[in-house]
Amino acid sequence: SIFLPAANVLYGLPNSREAESEADRIGIELAARACYDPRAAKRVFLAMKQEEDGLSSRIPEYLSTHPSHDCRISQLDDWLPQAIRTYKGDDYFGAPHRCQQVREDMAQARQAAAIASTDEKRKKEK
Repeated sequence: SIFLPAANVLYGLPNSREAESEADRIGIELAARACYDPRAAKRVFLAMKQEEDGLSSRIPEYLSTHPSHDCRISQLDDWLPQAIRTYKGDDYFGAPHRCQQVREDMAQARQAAAIASTDEKRKKEK
């Protein structure tokens, strides 16, 4: 029946796009909480948009299961201020500058690993 595909376009796809948008919002918030810079998400979607712009054909958003890249980039612009506050530690359960501490700890761990690797190489050379 023709009604099943039409029902999917009218009901299913908009809900799918809404779920994808919600996943984007949650994803940048989780990234920020994990001390990843949420601004990277926008760079990813800009690169995907640029790649898609080089294609000759594109599916219209109303037939797609995902929001358009322009829509996603616009939504990211709305969500980024909150995610950046979380990333900087200004809005994460009273733990100011938590990500700065994580970055400092990781830098120390990388430095210790480099020293250990150099020491191991010296032992092997002897």
